[in-house]
Amino acid sequence: MPVTFGEANPKYQKRTIHHEKIIQLESVDNDGKNIFVHPVQWGEIHVDDRGIFIMCDAVDVCHYSFDGKFIIRVVDYDPKTTPELKLSEVLAYDEKGKNWYISTWERTVYTAKEGNTWDKIFTYPQMAGNHTDGMDFVRSKSGLGLLYVSDMTSNFIGQWGFGDNPCTTGETETGWTEWKRFSYAEFFGSKVKEVEGMGYGPLGHFWVTSASGLYELGGGGLTKYIEPAEVE
Repeated sequence: MPVTFGEANPKYQKRTIHHEKIIQLESVDNDGKNIFVHPVQWGEIHVDDRGIFIMCDAVDVCHYSFDGKFIIRVVDYDPKTTPELKLSEVLAYDEKGKNWYISTWERTVYTAKEGNTWDKIFTYPQMAGNHTDGMDFVRSKSGLGLLYVSDMTSNFIGQWGFGDNPCTTGETETGWTEWKRFSYAEFFGSKVKEVEGMGYGPLGHFWVTSASGLYELGGGGLTKYIEPAEVE
């Protein structure tokens, strides 16, 4: 059963997001090959102290410096290994495990180490929406790593873990399985129901963008799984 966050806060805070500067990403790589950088509506970005990482050329991951200079494709897709993989909109990274994750529209998730190509790991079920539009990898302070996914017209977040699910009793799970599924209230109603991106970060919360709104998701049933505790 889904764990519900609870009623939306009627005294929600309005957020104003400012940009400090505009970074123009190079459109040609070091070998003179044109780079197709995904447009904002389906081009998730990961940023850490190494620079900017963004989906490019449908299923590659391109690394840029903070001044927009192309560095390298950290994942360079090989169609011979996964010919069915055509396009990904979402991107996640596990800094400890050094694994990248992407998902297709059809909710099939792939992973790769830097310098390697993609391997298929699981397909998650439709939760209400018709395709993947949100994903991020989160580790608790104790080191438990979990992958969170959402599909487009849904107010659910699926929590996926590798190995035995400590939240259940009975048979021992192997591989990737769904450990929990969380739901959240739509304070703004159905007009901003569509998920258009999801990430984890400030305040230890998830942040979900929609057509004209921004949901900040934290507290309630989700907190014990991400910051700082892990599972019961």
